[in-house]
Parts: sequence; structure tokens; C-alpha cells
Amino acid sequence: MKNDKKIKKKVLVAFDIGTSHIKMTVGRFGNNKLHLKHMITLGTPEKCVANGRIRDVEALTETLKEVVTEYNLKNKYAIVTFKSSGIINREMTLPYNEDKGSVDHIVDFEMKQLMTINLDDYVTQYQIVEEYFEEKVKYMRIMVSAIEKDIVESYYNLLKELHLKPYVLDVHFNSFNKFIKLYNDQVSKLNTTIAIVDVGYNSTDISIISGSGFKMSRTLNIGSNVLEHMLEEEFDASFDKDQMRRLLIRRAEEVKSRINDVLTPLADEVSNVIRYYTSRDSRNEVQKIYVTGSIVNQPEVKYILEERLDLPTCSFDNLDRLIVSSDKIDDTSSYFAVLGAMVRL
Repeated sequence: MKNDKKIKKKVLVAFDIGTSHIKMTVGRFGNNKLHLKHMITLGTPEKCVANGRIRDVEALTETLKEVVTEYNLKNKYAIVTFKSSGIINREMTLPYNEDKGSVDHIVDFEMKQLMTINLDDYVTQYQIVEEYFEEKVKYMRIMVSAIEKDIVESYYNLLKELHLKPYVLDVHFNSFNKFIKLYNDQVSKLNTTIAIVDVGYNSTDISIISGSGFKMSRTLNIGSNVLEHMLEEEFDASFDKDQMRRLLIRRAEEVKSRINDVLTPLADEVSNVIRYYTSRDSRNEVQKIYVTGSIVNQPEVKYILEERLDLPTCSFDNLDRLIVSSDKIDDTSSYFAVLGAMVRL
């Protein structure tokens, strides 16, 4: 997708297209702040998107066309961020090299050695996440992402069908990393290593980020859907905040017990990822966890998940120093990925 410095000054449309919901922001990034005109949430048409892959492009196009028309967004530059367990992430450590062409060649060669897939069917990109010295030799740590070409093309074609100009295709862990960098610069220095646990409908993303930058990410095939299905089948209740409050008043102990049962596998998987990170180097540690996604709107659910993770949990405060918006949105936490996607560093 096109990358032009002049575009950074223009109003952009950003999409976070998930299995159950679509988050949209309209605005621009300037002076280290996000200047937003609109923050929009839509329901994703049923069985339209699965694990980051568009299954029903016609239904998705029709849903988004209405919004593009309503907000007069045609011909604006557009960004898409998404997550999928099919995104292949690999970390490499290489001797430092300023020649981008040489690094491109080395990364391509190393990926072909590491992977059993046909790389011709994938789009690969990398970013340098850390530069450091070891025994007076400079190294760079690189994170490589490989995405199937047909997934990239499906999002490109979707934007073209919406009469938008494709600008950037991003992935969640990179979007979160940019959001944290911006937060560090504008609000509060996070001088610790944190884990962002973004609980989606079908999956959960874990991104570990420190003051020196991005460390690692994993996608778990567990999401809030298991909790929502349990509530519907056992208590005839939805994940709606008001319904949950009424249900907890009537059957508090029973509901809390079942929520704990359902969330235990998710908490255990998150703990396993954190343990894996800390086991790689004796200096590695995670001090805090930030839980994001729609699950944070359910205080009781959020509390149980935090208790199971057994680490201090925090939230991003003072976002008014980061976001200037004409829309009043209470659930900012579910927009962090799409907000990060708008940040062009």
C-alpha cells in the first residue's frame, strides 16, 4: 500500500476489522496528537470475518459503504489494522547493517531457511525493534511478519470498493506498539516492561513492550466468545453491561464462579506467554499488565481476569493529552489498536 509523507497531514480513515465489531476512526495525526473527527463502532456482519480473513466481502462492503457515505469519506486515504493467528512473526538478531538492501536480502534468505511455507505466497515486512552492543559489536533485533498475499489483497480490494485510497495495512501488535510510544511521549513514561492483553471476540493478542521498544507478541485462540456463549446458554443473558449488572445482583456467587471457570484457560495461556518471555533471559521481567478490549467494560469480569493473572493491572489514563476528539466516547480502550494504526512515526 502507498506510503507518502504528504499523506500524513491529510485526514485519514482507519479501520480495525474484527470478527464481531468494526472500530473506525476519522482524523489526522499531527504534533504528536491524534486529532479525531469521529470514533465509530459497527457490528461486523455474521460470519463475515474469521481470524482476520474476509469471508463475505459483499456483506462487509455493503455495511461499510453506508458509513463511508454517511460521513462523506470517499476518496480519503485509509488504513486497516487487523489480527490473525495466521500472521507469522519471527524474531532475528543480525549484525548491525545500515544498508537496507543488504538487510532485505538477509531477512528474505533467513526466512526461507526458517519457514517450511512458500514465501512467494506471502508479503513479508520487518522492523528493527532494538539496536544494542555486545562485546563491542553492534547488533540489531528484527521482528519479521509474513502475511498471506490473498489476505493483503482482500483488504486492498475492500478499500477500493469503498472508493477509499489504500494507504497502510497494519497488524495489531505494531499498532499497539505505536500507541505505547505515543503514550510514553505525551502522557507518562512507562519505565517498566508491560504486557498488553487485548481480549477480542475469537482471540486474544498479547504484546510485551518495554521502554526500549517492542519485545514480542503472541495470538491466542481464546477470546470473549467463550464467556458470551456461557452467559447465553447457562443464564440466558448477553454481555451487555446492564444485563450483567442485573444478573450479578440476582445470582452473584454462581455467576462469578462460572466466569472464573471460563476465564481460567485464558489467564493460564497469558501467564504461559509471560513465563516464556521471562525465561528467555534472566533480565526479562513483566511488571504490569494492561487489559484492553470490550471485556474491560465489565468490571466483575475484568477483576476476575486480573486476579487470575497475578500481576498488577493498570489502565491508560489522561488520554485527553493524547487524543483530541469531537466525539465523546466512554469505551476508548477498545479503540487502542485503531488509534495506534493512525500514528505514523
